Amino acid sequence: MINELSATGPVGRLGFRAVDGTAEIRLLGKRFDFSFVSTNPEGSDLGAFSEFCMQAKNILAVSLNFFQTKGAQACCCARGFSSKMSSQGNRQPRLKTF
Repeated sequence: MINELSATGPVGRLGFRAVDGTAEIRLLGKRFDFSFVSTNPEGSDLGAFSEFCMQAKNILAVSLNFFQTKGAQACCCARGFSSKMSSQGNRQPRLKTF
């Protein structure tokens, strides 16, 4: 159970974590949040950002279908992922809404 802040105070929401603790989804009031969770302080176990995007796409599609709703926006943040993601040098990915 996760507490989401609202104008009237905390509201209990569902959240699920993978058995190994490396991924979680939070089913909040107006959005679903999917994230990889590092099990070490450096975040070196997060894997490739492209793998995260593929897994997030699948998890969020199933969740949206189950709750019979449509997504209006997706947002990805690459904070903590390896800087070796880009073949164009050390460019860091930026927050992108599409």
